[in-house]
Amino acid sequence: MLLVAGVSHKTAPLDLRARVAIAPERVPELLDDLLENEGIDEAVLLVTCNRTELYASAAPQAKPILMRWLGRVSGLGQALDTHLYVHQDAEAARHLFRVSAGLDSLVLGETQILGQIKGAYRQAHREAATVGPELHQLFQHALGLAKNLRTDTALDSLRSLPYAAAKLARSRLADPAASNVVLVGAGNTIDTLAFHLRKQGVGRLTILNRSRPAADTLASRHDADADTLDGLPAALATADLVASATTSDQALITPDQLSARPSGQALLVMDLAVPRDVAPEVGMLPGIELVTVDDLAAVVNTSAEMRFAAAAEAEQTVEAALAGWRKTRRIRTAVPTICALRAEAAHTRRHTLVEARRIAASRGTEAALDYLATTLTNRLMHAPTVRLRDAAAADDAELLAAARELFDLDDDAGAQGDIEAA
Repeated sequence: MLLVAGVSHKTAPLDLRARVAIAPERVPELLDDLLENEGIDEAVLLVTCNRTELYASAAPQAKPILMRWLGRVSGLGQALDTHLYVHQDAEAARHLFRVSAGLDSLVLGETQILGQIKGAYRQAHREAATVGPELHQLFQHALGLAKNLRTDTALDSLRSLPYAAAKLARSRLADPAASNVVLVGAGNTIDTLAFHLRKQGVGRLTILNRSRPAADTLASRHDADADTLDGLPAALATADLVASATTSDQALITPDQLSARPSGQALLVMDLAVPRDVAPEVGMLPGIELVTVDDLAAVVNTSAEMRFAAAAEAEQTVEAALAGWRKTRRIRTAVPTICALRAEAAHTRRHTLVEARRIAASRGTEAALDYLATTLTNRLMHAPTVRLRDAAAADDAELLAAARELFDLDDDAGAQGDIEAA
């Protein structure tokens, strides 16, 4: 059984959390001490300023052991019990997944917890040697989930200007799928913005940069066109949205570069650079809306709706990861049976092959092949055939049905066959 017991900012005040917190250098020794208790096989201890959590692979009766252990090492004894939460199996996995995603943090979506989880797992695995297959699988799923959330959802972008820019663009563009978007630069900001714009369903995306190779690299990642800054005037002439984020010390987009556009044609210009990439005079041109870093910062700081949507999206990803973890866990329970089955089949094959070679030496290849095929089939099928006949005699319809599904048998297959030979 998978168990987690702990306290966090949701269940305990700061002074109590401080008393429960365990110094990192004590963790290996304490985990080793914990595993001396009967029924506890694996353990990882996660300690941050906002939580102390003990994850364990243990017998069901070990729950009170974990609670007493935390009370003892904190010096609080039973006084800690009213602040403790205990989850098991799927709920324990869901809890870790939400913690790793930053969904259970004081600041929604914060990323520091991911590094702390990695550190806790590494310490338990490498220093204390208290990680086995159960917790290894659990923590690998949690870390994989957190990585996916950083790239596939907006949770990590709750305070991100690129995400705010993409959301604002989505609200301004009448038809994102038919829109022509120009991005200037090839750094992290443009990379993140391109990702979120694609998530918003924008149509054509063009990335311009002083270095063409850098533009090509980013363009290949986001299915975009690429060019150098020499192509900027031509790109601006047909753009519906342009966003710029470079380290240039002078404005790259000026009124002169927009002279080829029809007067009054709508254009959204986003300047994500400090110092500015876009001359302030651009915002005075007819039909052009200029959005600066300060404008976007206000959007990030005031958009409760954005935070709610990002969290809801992340919760869905957590549930998908939980389903994946459950599936992997179920598969792992079959591994010993599968290994035993294959080992038995390999033993039968080796034994039969030895006999077939003797026949080949004395009676020829055809006789050996006939013996090999017939004997190998009979030996491999003997045990399941006997079990199925016993199941039929005992009116065990479930086992018979399971065998048909396991071996992918048609209902009428072999109905007239002779099983005596087996």
